[in-house]
Amino acid sequence: MVDSKTPDNVIPFPKKYRRPTTPAQDKAMAEKIKKEHQKIYCQAMCDEITENILIKLHSENIKVTEKKFLSDYKLVSEAIRSMLLRTQKIKHPLQPKIDKAVESKFDNNDNVYAITIDYDKF
Repeated sequence: MVDSKTPDNVIPFPKKYRRPTTPAQDKAMAEKIKKEHQKIYCQAMCDEITENILIKLHSENIKVTEKKFLSDYKLVSEAIRSMLLRTQKIKHPLQPKIDKAVESKFDNNDNVYAITIDYDKF
């Protein structure tokens, strides 16, 4: 049976309700999405870098399955992730420890010429 009000066979589906938002809420949501994309990008970069490190070390006959090695490897991985997140102005739990323990020295032209780590502050 054909309904005379609809001349074709297209069935209209119910429209999905979208909660009304303000421009401020839209902007906040856009920022949140942007931050999540930046985190995903940093994670992918970190995974690629650390995978290449692991492959290179394995090819040099380093035992990459030992417990102590894997602990050190995880720390290196987290340090790389922290560094990449900092470039995107995203916080990581390792950053305050690095800020406390690492000191940079600058010359008269504000160029870094020495970086030292105080392991007691770590």
